Amino acid sequence: MQKKTLILLSLIFFFLEVSTAQIVINRIFPGGTVEFRNSGNTTVDVTNYQIINWANLSSRRTLGETIPQCGNLMMEPGSTLTINKFSGIKKEGGTVSLYNTTITNESGWADANDPRHDNLVDFVTWGLGDGNTALGTEIAVIQNMWSVGDLVPAFEDNEGLVYSGSGNSSLSWSTVTYPIFCGFNQAPANKSQLDNSNQYIARRFAPVLFQFVGDEGGNSEGELGDIPTKVNFDGDWNHYNNWGNLEDNAVKQEPIVIL
Repeated sequence: MQKKTLILLSLIFFFLEVSTAQIVINRIFPGGTVEFRNSGNTTVDVTNYQIINWANLSSRRTLGETIPQCGNLMMEPGSTLTINKFSGIKKEGGTVSLYNTTITNESGWADANDPRHDNLVDFVTWGLGDGNTALGTEIAVIQNMWSVGDLVPAFEDNEGLVYSGSGNSSLSWSTVTYPIFCGFNQAPANKSQLDNSNQYIARRFAPVLFQFVGDEGGNSEGELGDIPTKVNFDGDWNHYNNWGNLEDNAVKQEPIVIL
């Protein structure tokens, strides 16, 4: 009975470890855009995950405090989450770590053997590196996530770093030219991923419209003329009569709503 209990506990701890290590750094772009990917088969809440740029420790961010460019903090299997304005990402070199918890106590942080570093779930370093990158790499080596002296090559202004999906070395990374944010490293595996990738592209490149609506009396010179609507809202494709038809009560003017 005792032996069976030990085996069961071992399996539980094994699956817990797998579930916390399935969120990976997927893409890195100059200017502070970082994409994460859930490479596992369970949904993970990454609200308390923390990303650290060792070249600029003051820029470390808890994901729950960011406004995602796309994706959700409740990351479903295969999904991606992209944040931007993560300062200090340089093409020439850098070192980035991802933790599955927020570190709030600075005491002992510089000790690579501090037990809090057991919460490291992913790591990458590229180019020449600078700042505290040696400490970040030392921690990753202790956690068996990187090898001493291994570096991903630096990238150019029009490039980004892309994770292959397996391994923890420079060979697991490559560069992509003119990257599309919020996309996939490879072709979508199924229709759901295809639909999601199309949505990400639309969100990235579609124009964002900000329109003030006045309150000058509800006529063609007031808010009716400010409401974005279809060019054929009046039932015809003659745009010359649109202003006159704004006040026609028989015409139903519907604002365009983009979700």
